Amino acid sequence: FSNRNQGRILEAEHLAAKAAARKRADTVQIQSKLSAAYHTLESAQLAIRTISTDVLPKAQEVFDATNEGYRLGKFSLVEVLLSQHRLFTARASLLAAQSTYAQQWADLERLSGQPLSPLAESNELIEVKP
Repeated sequence: FSNRNQGRILEAEHLAAKAAARKRADTVQIQSKLSAAYHTLESAQLAIRTISTDVLPKAQEVFDATNEGYRLGKFSLVEVLLSQHRLFTARASLLAAQSTYAQQWADLERLSGQPLSPLAESNELIEVKP
């Protein structure tokens, strides 16, 4: 006796192999996206720390000194405006880094399918371990 469903069995085997290959490809793609999101999150965290602790305080200090110097007649209005522009640029950079951090955090949660540890209620940075 010959099996009349040999064609369908062969087709089912091919479909199963195709599905397994697709699953492996999807897994690799998700792992790649997870890795990229994690590295971007780390970069954003470093940028936040650097801007918060170094750049922003110095920009504020320069602006305050320039503003005081302007009040005393030592600096022109243009110099005050330039230092103010640098301060605002530093603040904008901080906001951009914080936005990137939050977006990557959400991407990591979406890709992993699990919530990460709760966000801190304070403005402290969150340490994320791979």
